[in-house]
Amino acid sequence: MGPPLQMVKKTSTEETKAEKTPKKSAVVYIGHLPKDFVEVQMRKFFEQFGTIKHLRLSRSKKTGGSKHYGFVEFETPEVAEIVANTMNNYILFGQKLVCEVMKPADIHEDIWKGENKRFVRVANEPKMHELTKDTLGPSLESRILYNKKIQEKLDEMGIAYDFLKKQIKADEQLLKKIDWEPAPKEDKEKSEPKEKPVVKRTLKKAEAQ
Repeated sequence: MGPPLQMVKKTSTEETKAEKTPKKSAVVYIGHLPKDFVEVQMRKFFEQFGTIKHLRLSRSKKTGGSKHYGFVEFETPEVAEIVANTMNNYILFGQKLVCEVMKPADIHEDIWKGENKRFVRVANEPKMHELTKDTLGPSLESRILYNKKIQEKLDEMGIAYDFLKKQIKADEQLLKKIDWEPAPKEDKEKSEPKEKPVVKRTLKKAEAQ
């Protein structure tokens, strides 16, 4: 038998190399995502914290709709911890997020399967023969108002996101193109019945007494 093995202390050079060696990435689970907060919005939002290696939103296989939870892999575990601590219980568009760093043992090997798959929204879209001036106008106006509210919230949070601005501009141009205007609202003063002069005189007499 040879001589017994001895513990060898790391030199300062080896310790420095170990410190410079990049640590493994980490995955954050994000639950209770808002309805229209999908891949594009997720990437824009979470890129503020650090470099994203992978991102996947869980979707229904039948409809392609969001299941309201997803996974984001950050380049360093430090960034992942910051995201989990900062965004857990954060109210985003009325939804309280659930964020936590996943343990390596809980990460499935197919977790990123389909992350680059593109989805096109087709549900609840009017058919081509239904796209008349009266059906398209209200739909566009409603979408413009909704997108403006979301854009205001993003601006308040300091998120530079131009996609909605472009969408709003395109919808407004389309509204002008189809020459659609919302129906005028009824004037409340005109719709309310006027008080009879007799009632007014009675009130004046009562006040004088």
